[in-house]
Amino acid sequence: MALPKRKKSSSKSKKRRNHYRVVSPGISECPNCSELKPPHRACPSCGFYKGNIYKVEKGFVLFLNLGKKPALGYYASGNTLPTIVMYNDFNSWEDYKASLRSNYRRRLKQINLPNNDLQFEKKLCSEFTEEMYLQYLEVFKKSNEKLEKLSFNFFKYLPKDFILTICYKNNKVIGWNITLAHKNMYYFFLGGID
Repeated sequence: MALPKRKKSSSKSKKRRNHYRVVSPGISECPNCSELKPPHRACPSCGFYKGNIYKVEKGFVLFLNLGKKPALGYYASGNTLPTIVMYNDFNSWEDYKASLRSNYRRRLKQINLPNNDLQFEKKLCSEFTEEMYLQYLEVFKKSNEKLEKLSFNFFKYLPKDFILTICYKNNKVIGWNITLAHKNMYYFFLGGID
């Protein structure tokens, strides 16, 4: 068996062991509330991380649209409707209509006929009515994947950025949807139909 040629001095051993020490964990300051927090983590006191506020939840957690289920903890998982992004590469409404397949063009033409008695109106969500809420409940009853039934006040008191579009036929509400325009995206939020 090989043996060292000379005895290692204590100074050499100490120099070698220079890096064997307890290092204090990195601490950074939260830019939102100025509390101390671990780096690259959401702040435990306010939930702020990378320009967003993430609510720190305890207990039961719901995961949506995950590829794999989480390994541990109390959770429920499920799927929501997929996000569909339509990029507007059209110069005009006429260019868009020309790119549609014939059956979609025919439906669009029927909707836009002058004698079809359909009127569309954009309003604030504060003008949401009980009739519209009943239409939402009908859609909710027919859905297979129910998450949570939203209250009437939820729709009525949405912020002013949300747009309520109502479709009338013969002065009767036959459908509605709520959308949100934010930066360069237009989001479809919810809808109801009679």
